[in-house]
Amino acid sequence: MPDYWEEGFAPFQTPRGRRIERDTTFHTALDDLFTVVGTGESISLLGSHAAHYHARPDIVYLPLRDSWTLRWALVWRSDTENDLIRALAQTVRDLGPVAMPR
Repeated sequence: MPDYWEEGFAPFQTPRGRRIERDTTFHTALDDLFTVVGTGESISLLGSHAAHYHARPDIVYLPLRDSWTLRWALVWRSDTENDLIRALAQTVRDLGPVAMPR
């Protein structure tokens, strides 16, 4: 992952310049991430939809004030594009932005 991507998603320092310690473990599965957060070994940043879809009694979701907007995009391999994929993409375009429930 390029440094500028990592910096964009998980900054290396606070806005006031304090260094942020890093856990070198990278979790690719949400269940693994929730396990280490639920045991108190780590914290994580997630989109606000996680609180709605992944509520757990051992995890607290705290909204960040003045944070960036999380944007999503459809992606697919160009060599697999077909009528179904194009129809899904058109449906997403037609619906436009949708607010997640709070």
